[in-house]
Amino acid sequence: LFPSFSTFFHLFPGKEVNEARKKMARLPVGCEVLYTPGLWVPLAVIEETYILPGIPWLFQKMVKAQESRFKGPAIYSKTVYSNSGEGDLAAILNTIVEKYPNVDFGSYPKTRDEESYLTKLVLHSRDEGIVGEA
Repeated sequence: LFPSFSTFFHLFPGKEVNEARKKMARLPVGCEVLYTPGLWVPLAVIEETYILPGIPWLFQKMVKAQESRFKGPAIYSKTVYSNSGEGDLAAILNTIVEKYPNVDFGSYPKTRDEESYLTKLVLHSRDEGIVGEA
């Protein structure tokens, strides 16, 4: 459980310490627990893996509070939207992937009707110039 289990529940006065809340307060054995001032949710770290909440504003505050831990070489990204399907792009993408071995490529098909593209391509590299070139 949360290392300071009783402290955790004092953040929620008047709330019953029931089994569901105890379950939500569970963390992996041996993890490092990091706190963000003003937030009730801990950031757990185990084997260099950070366990963060899926709620965007909580995620952002927790990462910002611990940003010194996330410093390192920058990764540059570029997103390209295409009106061609993945199958139609596969041959040209394979050629580009071979030409740029230091770029990671992701290809994502349209999954919702409201999206105005058929394929989203995402490129990542530590070399900003090569991302633009690819």
